[in-house]
Amino acid sequence: MRDPATYEDADADCTSWGGDLADIMTEAANKNVARMLNNDDSAWIGATMNEEGHWTWGIDDSTATDNYNHWEGGAPGAGECGSIFGSATDEW
Repeated sequence: MRDPATYEDADADCTSWGGDLADIMTEAANKNVARMLNNDDSAWIGATMNEEGHWTWGIDDSTATDNYNHWEGGAPGAGECGSIFGSATDEW
């Protein structure tokens, strides 16, 4: 599997393997995903900004700011696709 440079490439890779990008709904899930990364790595996750400007998770379109979230700085930044940083911060 290649190292996808774009969200679209990462999403296509996951789909080709029969999966989806990670939708992180709990602190435990967040820590599990972050543990798979080196401290200075990042990876695409399933959070995207919809047409109304709300962050949602890909699998069920639930709002990514409801319930559990771990945004760097406490709020989503600029951009339209989510990524998680390595286990040094495990923030999105």
